[in-house]
Amino acid sequence: SYDNAKENLMARFGLDDVQAQAICDMRLIALQGLNREKLEAEYQELEERIDYLLDRVGMTDAADRKTATYSKGMRQRLGIADVLMKDPQVIIMDEPTLGIDPEGMRELLNLIRELSVKDGSTVLISSHQLQQIQQVCDRVGIYVQGSLIACGTLAELEAQIQKNGTYLLEVDVEPCDDQILGMLSAQQGIL
Repeated sequence: SYDNAKENLMARFGLDDVQAQAICDMRLIALQGLNREKLEAEYQELEERIDYLLDRVGMTDAADRKTATYSKGMRQRLGIADVLMKDPQVIIMDEPTLGIDPEGMRELLNLIRELSVKDGSTVLISSHQLQQIQQVCDRVGIYVQGSLIACGTLAELEAQIQKNGTYLLEVDVEPCDDQILGMLSAQQGIL
């Protein structure tokens, strides 16, 4: 503490109270200056990281807008920037493209792939959008009623399906008329 430092100076160097206080005050002022410089440097570094991440997720132009005016895709990208501030090794996303327009979806999927390929992050995605999963994932796990029924690369999963032979694919088509049913029944392997 300040008083202990002052007493130590007085005892060690034979200083009077005023001299010891002056030295302690100078030391305190110097430490405050160093702390201020350190805080300013950390603040500058934080500002640079924020700018970098906003640019990385394509949000630089919207950085000064209120988040209430953001689209769903913009909020998703801002959420990713927030996660990246913490520099995680594993990123978990639940239905990341839900409610996003096609262009925003492409941008987000590219960003997700980049996080894995360029940054080396592990990205776990929970999604019902299998065509999107195929675009960004190198391994897939399929759960049915809470149980993992298949896991592997896309090629491995395809080989498992071909090895097992028959599989069931349900299609819901509107309108389901005789023309559609005729086209489907004409396809080889469709019952």
